[in-house]
Amino acid sequence: MLAIIFTSYVRKENQDAFLIPAKRHADLSKKDVGCIRFDVLSPEGEEVKFIEIWESQACLDAHAKRSAAGKEAPEMNALRYDKKMEKYEII
Repeated sequence: MLAIIFTSYVRKENQDAFLIPAKRHADLSKKDVGCIRFDVLSPEGEEVKFIEIWESQACLDAHAKRSAAGKEAPEMNALRYDKKMEKYEII
């Protein structure tokens, strides 16, 4: 299993608008094959974190492909100024 901590850097004035597609993205992601958990954490400063647990790399790859084709990714990209992904194997 894999754990993902994905951080979006979003200026405070854009956070309310950012959270709309972020929550939609989370709801859709929870339906993806292999998604065990997908949460959006409340903003801390300019950071909005997504916590994700996936059954396998293949499931994560399929999710990434599906989410890149959706409308939420471009909406979120337009509102964040940077992003960072951390990936960990759950032991």
